[in-house]
Amino acid sequence: MVDKYNSFEGQIRRINGAWRSGSPAARLGMMLKAIKPFANLLDKVFSLSFSIVDNEKEIPACLLIVGPPRSGSTIIYQVLARAIPSVYISNIHSIFPRGASRYMLKNNLFSVNLGGFHNYYGHTASIRDVNEGNEFIDDIFRGTPTPGQIRQRFISFVRNMQAIEGRPLIFKNASAYWRLACLHEAVPEVVFLRVQRDPEQIVQSVVRAYHELGGFNPIPEALLNSDITDPVEFAVRQVMEIERVIDAQKKHIVSKSWVEFAYEDFCRDPWPVIEDLAVNRLGIDLVRLRRNAVPELQVSTRSKVSQDDARKIRSLLQHYSEIDAYRNGL
Repeated sequence: MVDKYNSFEGQIRRINGAWRSGSPAARLGMMLKAIKPFANLLDKVFSLSFSIVDNEKEIPACLLIVGPPRSGSTIIYQVLARAIPSVYISNIHSIFPRGASRYMLKNNLFSVNLGGFHNYYGHTASIRDVNEGNEFIDDIFRGTPTPGQIRQRFISFVRNMQAIEGRPLIFKNASAYWRLACLHEAVPEVVFLRVQRDPEQIVQSVVRAYHELGGFNPIPEALLNSDITDPVEFAVRQVMEIERVIDAQKKHIVSKSWVEFAYEDFCRDPWPVIEDLAVNRLGIDLVRLRRNAVPELQVSTRSKVSQDDARKIRSLLQHYSEIDAYRNGL
């Protein structure tokens, strides 16, 4: 079943679905992917004209947002990047990874006049808006690095992003959920922000994404050889397994480096969370927060699948929760 999700046919279906959606965010994502090889080459050439010091030992405040796909983490990423003076991985960084921060800081382009919070399955519509930056995270963990190598690569990443004291780095990655403990060991300065949401809403969104895009991402290691043929059941298992892995990773991370809250609570009243993160985790004075950049947020509770699929999702969540509880001796 996983082979089907990751097949060439599935890739074509994903591209076709994104294009037919008419979403500006989806089309921007496709355009960026198309020009990325050429743009990356230009970026590499232009970056030879400047150097980035990466031999410093201290790391400024960094916040990594984690959670399963469709948990609302992209919206929270957008809100935090707009409200808190910071640097973040933008869509510009996806094509000009070395020079983007330098250009955006010089022209005051981080979080300025970005407008709404619309996104298409994690892809945002503005060239200056947030991006998951998978290539940055993959580069930090390529091969089988030691904690020392992870730390040095992370320092290079932070220097490239031009995060400094008073200008923290905020970033989000849905694929790094199984590497949190390794990153914490190597870079204990990083604060992890876990986003939680009603699991029925998450799975419904995952199922809808499968029907629109033809695939699942990321796929947990425990499901790589799965023979599940029902996409609804696979979606339930995907979300539950990712949450299980995050729970396991959390046990290896000190409490002061871990924050978690519900997406629903954040949307109802985001400012207590924003203020706590800014002052107590990122060292930002309250007077510097951009309060007019965060409009009223709405929690979507509408059904995203058919009534039959909604009932099946509810039943499967309960079924597998009972199995997991039994296995854990609860």
